[in-house]
Amino acid sequence: MNSRKRSRSKIPTQLVILIQLICSVFIGFIFALLSAFIAVRASHPSQGFADIARALLAIMIGYPLGVLLTILVSGKLLKRKGSIIFSISGMVASAIAFAVVAEPLHLNLHPLVLMGAFFAIPPLFICTGYWINDVKRMN
Repeated sequence: MNSRKRSRSKIPTQLVILIQLICSVFIGFIFALLSAFIAVRASHPSQGFADIARALLAIMIGYPLGVLLTILVSGKLLKRKGSIIFSISGMVASAIAFAVVAEPLHLNLHPLVLMGAFFAIPPLFICTGYWINDVKRMN
C-alpha cells in the first residue's frame, strides 16, 4: 500500500465546486475589465469605434481566461485534482456554445439576457471540464 497519498482538504466537494464557481465569476469579471482597459490603452491615439471593438474583443477573451485560471488555481489551493485539458476544452466549448445558442434563442434582442448568458456559460463549462475526471473516478 502506498502510504504517501496526496492529502485532500476536508472541505466537501460540493462546497469546493460552489466556491470555484462564485470566485471564477468575480475574478473572471476583473480579468475582463483589465483586458479591456489594456486593449484600449494599447492604441494611442484613441481611434473611436475601433477602441470599442477592441475592448469588446478583449472582454470576450479575458473573461473565459480569468475563469479558467481561477478554477485551476482554486483547485490547487483547495488540494483537489482536476483536468487542465478538459478545462481548456470547456473554455473553447463555452465560446462555441455561446455563439451557436445566441441566434436561435434570440439573445441578441435582449442585451441583458445576452450578457447574463455570456457570464454564466463559461464558468459552468470550465468547471464541468475540471471535475469530469473526478466523476469518472467516483463511478
